[in-house]
Amino acid sequence: TELGEIQAARGRLGSIEGVDSRRQSVLASARQVPGSPWTLVAKIDRDEVVAGFESVARGVALAVALSFCLSLALALGITYHQRRGMTDKLERANRRFLALFDHAKEGVLLFGRNGRILGLNATAREMFRIGDRTVVGLPLEQVVAHEDLHSRPVRWRELEERGSLTSERRLRRTDGEMIVVQVQSLSLPDGRYISILHDLTERRATEQRERRAKRIAKLGAWHWDVGTDAVHWDDETFLLFGYDPALDRASRETWLGRVHPEDRERVEHTLARALAGDAAYDCEYRILLPDGSVRWFRSVGDLQRAESGAPLRIEGAIQDLTEQRHARAALDAARWQLAESQKTEAIGRLAGGIAHDFNNVVGIILGYGELAAAELAPEHPARAHLAEIGRAAGRAGELTKQLLAFARRQPVAQRAVDFALMLAESGKLLAPILGENIELQISAPADLGAVRADPSQLTHLVLNLAVNARDAMPRGGRLLLTARA
Repeated sequence: TELGEIQAARGRLGSIEGVDSRRQSVLASARQVPGSPWTLVAKIDRDEVVAGFESVARGVALAVALSFCLSLALALGITYHQRRGMTDKLERANRRFLALFDHAKEGVLLFGRNGRILGLNATAREMFRIGDRTVVGLPLEQVVAHEDLHSRPVRWRELEERGSLTSERRLRRTDGEMIVVQVQSLSLPDGRYISILHDLTERRATEQRERRAKRIAKLGAWHWDVGTDAVHWDDETFLLFGYDPALDRASRETWLGRVHPEDRERVEHTLARALAGDAAYDCEYRILLPDGSVRWFRSVGDLQRAESGAPLRIEGAIQDLTEQRHARAALDAARWQLAESQKTEAIGRLAGGIAHDFNNVVGIILGYGELAAAELAPEHPARAHLAEIGRAAGRAGELTKQLLAFARRQPVAQRAVDFALMLAESGKLLAPILGENIELQISAPADLGAVRADPSQLTHLVLNLAVNARDAMPRGGRLLLTARA
């Protein structure tokens, strides 16, 4: 390399590296002196520059190395503490998970990819009455055997694809008792499956009892969304209306289609009043079933409104009242008959008292007539009049006996009774009882013959039949009493 001076003389300016006359490597800097042809050259031995630089570089390198070591140590320390903290957190989380797993109110089962049990909590053991028996590694079918698992096997592939599945199953516990469980299964990221079991046995049993009670009471439930006009019936309501829950759809039209035409306007008016807020919805009406029979129903509902007062929905119940109405009608008839019987008994008591007093008067008339006839000569014309008085008193005595028989005060005495004559005599009592709007006709042949009975009881029987017939003809008619041998 040429001397710095030579390179400067040749016109090179700036930093120059070369050798000087001592053959030492130097670093030079050449600058043109302004306003003159001279060039100024400054130089320094390269070894002096490098020595200083290496000293500084070694210091910097040492500082960098120390910094790196400190940083590495710090990083390692932080990483160690972080890992230790994460490990502790994982251990605590795992302990919490195990505690929750084992003490959860729901049954929990953990399955592997092959569908075999990896673990189950205490609730699941109690739910299936497994006890302390080892079941880890076994498929569920070997632990809880029931045809439901064979007819509807667990869909592991679908569970893996969808991530979760929910189903309801009837399973048999190890003690033989059937239980109903809702199974919520989840697919875990590590390939395992977890199933959470909710015991629905008591709930389903309660629902079954409620359905049975509603069926016995012939009671159904319904609700109507006023805004959307959507109607919902429970199964019992469908059956009460003669519909099939699986085939028919609940709607207002379906309901009104069953209401008796004579009641439809009244039913719709009652519903409109309830919506307007004028009255509660409570209505009894008739239903025409597909077989042509008519049933009585009572429907009640609770109207729910929005804050603005607009009707939102009606939730209600419906009950078949047909048997109750029949029983009520029979009870009313029995009460009416009882009242009539009490009235008849009162009339009988009155008639018996009158007949008893009248019989005493008739006895006096007969006695004095006989005394008067005894004092007259046989050819006396007044004897004929006294005989007629005696015959009239005798007929009055017979009427008295009939009144006593009606009042049931006559002692029972069976004898031969001319039935045709008894009917004719009873007709005299029936005419005022039946009234003017009922025509009485008696048909009995003269040769009918006699029957052995109590005349008073027979008369009372004919009177009861006639009174019942009169009550059956409130607008009048014809009553025919016929006797045949």
